[in-house]
Parts: sequence; structure tokens; C-alpha cells
Amino acid sequence: MYFSACEQVITVEKGKENSILLPLLYAQYSRFSYLVLRDAEKVRKIMVEALDHMQPSKHFMEALIFCETILPPPRKIEYLDPLVEKLIKPNVDTQNTASSTEREEVSLIYIEFLGLFGDVETIKK
Repeated sequence: MYFSACEQVITVEKGKENSILLPLLYAQYSRFSYLVLRDAEKVRKIMVEALDHMQPSKHFMEALIFCETILPPPRKIEYLDPLVEKLIKPNVDTQNTASSTEREEVSLIYIEFLGLFGDVETIKK
């Protein structure tokens, strides 16, 4: 029942332009899914689906990095790297609403994540 309610609310929010709730809903839905189902691939699928419907934000990237931290190995660093880079490196072609402070905070969180779970080559990037 909770899953269908979450999916319905997410569907409604996807219909809204620039929804501020959508990143939070996806993050909470993925965490709850992992706590109940213990299905890491479902959680990753939810988070990747979220990116099809919104621009990455600081709060969503924090949730995404947190999910990868608590999910069982192997860590999916290869899909996190371009997403973090998209957020922290402003580009004329993409709509990036993150402030310089938010970009710095995400960068530091990601560096800490790489320090825990990455290899030397990924950290050097």
C-alpha cells in the first residue's frame, strides 16, 4: 500500500514543473524500499529513474551518495562520477541551479565517499 501511494505522489509531482518535492520523494522512496525489500538494484533503479525527471540537486546528490554508501557492494561509482561532475561543474548547455557553496559541499561529500569506497584512480580525478 505504501509503495503505490509513493508512486502516485511521485507521478503527481512529475507533472509539476520544477517540483521541489520530487527529489525528496524519490530519495525517501528509495530509502524506504531498501529498508523493506533489501533490494539494492531496485533502489538504484528508483534513483536513476529520478534523474530522467529532474535536474540533479545538492540534496538529491547527497541522498544518492548516501544510498550508495549503505547499499551492499559492489559500489556503483561509475554512474555517480558523471552525475556529481554535472552538478559541480557549471555548463552553459545544462540548467544548473546549484550555488557555489552547494557545489563545494557535494564535491566534499563525494571526495569523502571516494576515500571510503573508491580506488586511487577515481580519487585522482
